[in-house]
This record gives sequence, structure tokens and C-alpha cells, in this order.
Amino acid sequence: MKGALCRKLRADPDLAGCEVIRHEEQYASGVPDISVTHQRRTVWAEVKLNRPRRIARVTPLQQQYLRSLDALLIVYAVDEAGEWSTEVIRSGQRLVLLNGERHPPHGFVVGSIKTLLREYQGKEED
Repeated sequence: MKGALCRKLRADPDLAGCEVIRHEEQYASGVPDISVTHQRRTVWAEVKLNRPRRIARVTPLQQQYLRSLDALLIVYAVDEAGEWSTEVIRSGQRLVLLNGERHPPHGFVVGSIKTLLREYQGKEED
């Protein structure tokens, strides 16, 4: 799931020149899974997958990083019928929700990250 999202991020022409890093190692407990950096601005993302009878949890340490880094929480969910939904949450607020997909909607998440990078760039120009 996370590898496919990183590949989609790296392949997006609008994100050419961005550094996409997947942060997963046993010593990086709590650090968000993915970072996307463009022009010294970084979007952090923690990715969770909910399956039938198996709900992913955000640990207290992950919650702390989500707050301190203003990171996105991306929650993919698949039901027993194979229908996908995706939530993008920032600062405890649901930004967007997409339902009824037949495949994990990575493009939808890439769009959310691009929007946030543009928002950061706009703040720098002010």
C-alpha cells in the first residue's frame, strides 16, 4: 500500500523535483510513514489501512508526531465487498473523503498532498 503510494507520488509530473521518502524502520517509532519535500517545504503523511475485522490504530506517539508536524493521516479502508474508501485528515479535521472505489485511490491522495504543497508555497509568497 505505502510502496504503491510512493511510486504514484514519484511518477506524478507535477511533483517532479520533489523528494519522496518512505520512513519505515524499527528505530523510527512514531515518525510518519512518508514525507514529500519540495522547495524546503515538507508534507508528512501517516498511512493506515482498515480491513474487515481489523482496524488500524494510531499510537499516542504517532498522534504526537501528527500534531507537531501538522501531518496528514491517510486512512484507506476496504470492506468485505472490496469497496474502498479513503479519508485524508489534518489537525483532527477531515479534509476529504472518497467512497466507492474498486482500487486504492492513490491518485486522490497524491492530489491532496499536491494541494497542501501549493498551500505551503502560497504562504511563503505572502
